[in-house]
Amino acid sequence: MIIQNVTPKNLDRIEEKEIYKFLEIIDSDFYPALSQRPNGISGFINEFILHRGEIYVYKNPMIIGAIGYWYRGKEKDDCYCHLLGVLKEYRKTKIGYTLLNEAFKTVDTTNLRIVSVRTWPENKATIGFVNGLGYKLVKKYYEAEMDRTSLLYEKDVNEFIKSLNKLFPENR
Repeated sequence: MIIQNVTPKNLDRIEEKEIYKFLEIIDSDFYPALSQRPNGISGFINEFILHRGEIYVYKNPMIIGAIGYWYRGKEKDDCYCHLLGVLKEYRKTKIGYTLLNEAFKTVDTTNLRIVSVRTWPENKATIGFVNGLGYKLVKKYYEAEMDRTSLLYEKDVNEFIKSLNKLFPENR
């Protein structure tokens, strides 16, 4: 198994097709499903992977998990995780935590204050995951363009790093 950092600079057509296939498999885990959004799965890849940030994929040999993030705010003080997905048969194997740990090794913490995650009330897997890491629900709001209620979770970056260090003592 390997973890690979995929950026707009190093993404090739083969990896893009692999990411597309992975997102197709976990499509129903999103609400609304990526395929049901105005620009579909291709639009998600274009906006969130090709133009906004980085993604890490866990391969065995196909992609079985992925995490994506970008920096938000004028000072880039918020690291926003927009994607964390693991194939159902690999959940509860710490792949999500491993991806989070690997991704965070490259995050620029210079101005960073918080690490945030947005999800929806029906996504029990993500809610359990962020609660397990000690995130706090800071905002519940309605998104008219998506016709859904969203939940915004945040965690102080220093507390986040402590959580990762507990899970991965080798980081210290």
